[in-house]
Amino acid sequence: MRRIFIGSYTSTVRDGRMPRVPQDLGNRKKVASRDTFVRSHGSNPDNIVQAGLVHEVAVSIVHRLNGNKTIPETDAFITRTPGIVLAMAHADCPIVSFCSEGKPLAALAHAGRESAFGGIIPRTVGIIRELGINPNELSASIGPAIGVCCYELKEDEKGVLRFKEAGLERFVERRGGRFFGNLPALLKHQLKTCGVRDISDAKECTCCQKDGTPTSAYRYFSFRRLKKPWRNLTFIGIMED
Repeated sequence: MRRIFIGSYTSTVRDGRMPRVPQDLGNRKKVASRDTFVRSHGSNPDNIVQAGLVHEVAVSIVHRLNGNKTIPETDAFITRTPGIVLAMAHADCPIVSFCSEGKPLAALAHAGRESAFGGIIPRTVGIIRELGINPNELSASIGPAIGVCCYELKEDEKGVLRFKEAGLERFVERRGGRFFGNLPALLKHQLKTCGVRDISDAKECTCCQKDGTPTSAYRYFSFRRLKKPWRNLTFIGIMED
């Protein structure tokens, strides 16, 4: 009997630096790290389709590989085809994974501040609905991302004022005269508003989460912490056995 299941995974520092697209596709070491990580979770790296993220709200549907290994300028993509591996390289921005096993579907949305404010979540859920899957049939998972513990905001048009202008100031916390944004809470709110009921949150901050080893090394790459273009990788795919 054929069984279909959805797998979604996020790399850590131990898995190595992951390639951005298109910037790092010529970096053999980063591409090899990506392929090894994907292979270690039972997926075929030859079937990777990776998004070129631009912090906007474009959503793509991947029906088949067609030899196209990247999708430029997209911040969410969806597939209903078993075997295809959807991948995104990211640092502190949340990646939201969507799946439906009853009506097989896998999707990823890059939901950093600008994409979240722009409506990447309702746009992605809306397109999934057009594919015949209702929001209450979806499971959504918010992956490791910068948390309210570390996401400090300036009091300007790119920080606190940006939240206020969007009517989202309730997702800003003030502590000791400083302001901190809560992107995971914002995304949960948006998902619930869209009708998604099954929502989980990794509750791991990419900026400060340690890996639990005696050396207390950091678990994830973080641009906020490192100020370097080093990336983690999240991938999802529909698998058969």
